Amino acid sequence: MLLFAALMQTADRVVGQGQTAAWGGFGAMLLREDAGGYVLVGVAAFTAAVVLTVVCMRLHEREKQKRKHEEDAT
Repeated sequence: MLLFAALMQTADRVVGQGQTAAWGGFGAMLLREDAGGYVLVGVAAFTAAVVLTVVCMRLHEREKQKRKHEEDAT
């Protein structure tokens, strides 16, 4: 959230008011005034991917420890 807040505060400085032309369609969208939504979606998607990866890694480690414990018990 801190990163998002910092990006929103600096968006006006990075994206100038007079910039309307860019090479390609996606570049032109990011140079518009309302580029904050695209940044928000990017940060949210990255955060969701990191959280999902950490959860999957923890579940995998837990399963591995459970299997090891079951093998040691037999």
